Formats: sequence, structure tokens, C-alpha cells
Amino acid sequence: MAQHEISRRDFLKGTAAAGLTLGLGGLAFAESKPLYKPGTYEATAYGNLSYVTVKCTFSETALTNVDIVSDNETPILFSQVRDQLIPAIIENQAGGLDAITGATNSSRAVKEAIADCVAQAGGDKQAWLKSMILI
Repeated sequence: MAQHEISRRDFLKGTAAAGLTLGLGGLAFAESKPLYKPGTYEATAYGNLSYVTVKCTFSETALTNVDIVSDNETPILFSQVRDQLIPAIIENQAGGLDAITGATNSSRAVKEAIADCVAQAGGDKQAWLKSMILI
């Protein structure tokens, strides 16, 4: 083989390495792209007995806090939504999960209100609602 020629094997190795490098570089760039407009947003949805209002805080890349502003739901059931569902949503950055048993409508209201806040912050409401997590 002449000195300026390259074997097929070496060519394929080089292109695979270059592709991997570019792919990983693209992932790093995609991760740094803002997902949300940082700020605090408020939304309301109807639960089982009342309207539930949430206030959500976002960084450029995540939902960082959810506060319940008002509700008139059954306290013992809604406390499970507050103590289990909301932390799981924040931890996993997703809303497509099963409701808290016994608090189905309250869970749905919280998820819908948070999804409205996601949209206000510039995120994709439908994609957020469909993203799955397990608690």
C-alpha cells in the first residue's frame, strides 16, 4: 500500500471515532440549551372538590419548586399528593404518572396545573404530561 493510502478498516475506525466525538459534543450542546424561561408561574385546575392553584418555580433547565397556593380538597388525601406526588414530579421532571390512590382527581388537578406552568415557562406541556415516572 502506498504511503498516502489508507485501508478501509482504518477509514471506518476514523469515521466511527469522529462520529462518536461529534455525537457526544452534540449531546453536551443540547444539554446546555435552556428548556424554560426562569421564573415563577401560577396555574389552577379543578380537583375533586375545589380548584387547586399551584405556584411553580423554574430554572433554565428544571422545575425546581412547586407550592400549593390554595385548595379545598379532602385534607387527608391531599396531603399524600403534597407529600408524595409533588416531590416525585420535581425529582423526575415528569408528569405522566399514576395518581395517588384515593386522590385521583386531586392528583390530576396538580399535574394539569403544573403542566400549565410548564407551558407558561416555554416548555412542552403535552410532552411533560406524557413523560413517565414511577413512584
